[in-house]
Amino acid sequence: MKVHNATKAFSTTHCTEVIVFCNSGGPSEGGSTLWCRCEYDYNRDYAIKDGLQKTGAARNVISKASKLVGHVRHSSHATEILGDGPKLQQKNSTRWNSSNKMLKSILKADSDSLSQINSPVTLNKTDLKTIREVTDILTPFEEATSQCEGQNHVTSSMVIPIIYCLKAELQELLPKYKSEMLRTLISSVDRRLKIFEDSDIFQIATILDPRYKLTWCQEDQLEEVKTLLVNKFKAFSPVSQSSNSEPASPPKKSKLLRHLPGNRSQPPPPSTTPQEIESYLNSPLLDEDCNILQFWCAHKTKYPTLAALARKYLCVPASSAPVERLFSMAGKVFTKERSRLTDSHFEDLMFIKCNMHL
Repeated sequence: MKVHNATKAFSTTHCTEVIVFCNSGGPSEGGSTLWCRCEYDYNRDYAIKDGLQKTGAARNVISKASKLVGHVRHSSHATEILGDGPKLQQKNSTRWNSSNKMLKSILKADSDSLSQINSPVTLNKTDLKTIREVTDILTPFEEATSQCEGQNHVTSSMVIPIIYCLKAELQELLPKYKSEMLRTLISSVDRRLKIFEDSDIFQIATILDPRYKLTWCQEDQLEEVKTLLVNKFKAFSPVSQSSNSEPASPPKKSKLLRHLPGNRSQPPPPSTTPQEIESYLNSPLLDEDCNILQFWCAHKTKYPTLAALARKYLCVPASSAPVERLFSMAGKVFTKERSRLTDSHFEDLMFIKCNMHL
């Protein structure tokens, strides 16, 4: 198949190790293959479900909102009353963010029109207040989801910064909403997403993102994380490291002239960090909207070993959403009306469908 041949060609001509994306197990190395778990999006979704399930008011208002939207979608009279205003969106049971979008669509709708649709379920002022609270709390998660589920940009380097900023956003909401839902979310995010903050794969990917580098590290983490990068650097290119590992010999000084003021202080110990890493880390950060793949393509001569590491670690997707979208697309192409579609024709149609933008 085309995909198999392309993968085989890339793995043999561009790198010596391959990262494989799987749904179970932790990151582990075996031979030339590095297995990486892809459960970040699942753990994030479970953290959100923890917060929603522990709060009766949130569950009740989501249930009432779903019934209200269902009535509007099945009633021509209700649809006519709402007119050309914002459309109400129904939730999808498999995606948490659809509930948040549903609640937001209700807040955008005209309240007077909603009161005239003769729905069996009505939302009072307390319900609307709960809806505003739930949407405010879930909005940071919605942004985090959209950032990490993209398929046209690097996502592996965004996992740790997003988790860090998500925690900060939730903490800022505590003085405003002292609710059980918010406290449960903070606790669940800490518990369920810590494994990804501690993952070597995502740490290296974040360092190799010129937009972030070491900005996400706490003071007590800096040396440990920097040592991790140095070790990966040495293991990936022992030849380049050996050329930088020998410190320059100090200039010879006469025993008598050692008393000169400039010779009294001891020289600083030689740095154990390769010059390539020091140069990269000391360079300015890039803007948030920059293309980091273009950066590494342009700097592969200046940072040859780091560019090779970036090619290995930045290819890891943070979410399985792109793959799920691919299967959804395949279901629309291979329907029961086209059951006689051959494998080769199906593959060609999928290839064209996925690359129409090129």
